[in-house]
Amino acid sequence: MGRGIAPHVLADTVTAKGYPAQVQREAAPHLHDHGGDAAGLRRNFLIALVLTLPIFVAEMGGHAFPAFHHWLHMTIGQQTLWVLEFLLTTAVLAGPGRMFFRIGFPAPLRRAPEMNSLVALRASAAWAYSTVATFAPGLLPADSVHVYFEAAAAIVTLILLGRRLEARAKGRAGEAIGRLDQLAPTPPMSSVTARSWKSPWPSCIPATSWCTSETRRTGGRGRRCRPRAAAPSTKPC
Repeated sequence: MGRGIAPHVLADTVTAKGYPAQVQREAAPHLHDHGGDAAGLRRNFLIALVLTLPIFVAEMGGHAFPAFHHWLHMTIGQQTLWVLEFLLTTAVLAGPGRMFFRIGFPAPLRRAPEMNSLVALRASAAWAYSTVATFAPGLLPADSVHVYFEAAAAIVTLILLGRRLEARAKGRAGEAIGRLDQLAPTPPMSSVTARSWKSPWPSCIPATSWCTSETRRTGGRGRRCRPRAAAPSTKPC
């Protein structure tokens, strides 16, 4: 292997490419804890869900049930309804959805667009068009004055839901791997190699002579007893 790269040099190079990095003083554990990520994503998702539900019900409920649509316009009014949707959607994008804009918009400038860029572009386009339709409808053709606040809020909420489920799955997978690692068999008491292993028996074993039954019967005449190694003994030679 060649000479390694210093950690601070690698961190400076990555930071220069547009990805902030820093050298950690202590090595992180092999299994990362996703509990913090899951908790933050859960909080952001719940906030976005509470803010998105009224917008979604007002717009999609009006399309599904025309009577509900007419009731909203008679009681609240179209302009007031659109202003309320603008406020709720802005809160979703500026609060829980801020992470998509903070990461997604700089990515194309580095020529590396990603999923955050698509979410930020889609949500901001729907929000900007709807804002113009709400506060400056004269800038749009008469038959194109519509709002899409529910689309901007819903896409952020659904993406947050997906990332929360992903973080929770990663956390559970890490816990499962940790439990499997604890079930790994323990190594032997001494990890000796074949060269360093010594037999418990002495290196020299006394030999005895034994004779067959035929040799004993003939008194050993004409035959010699064959040597046979005795059973291993722990006694010294």
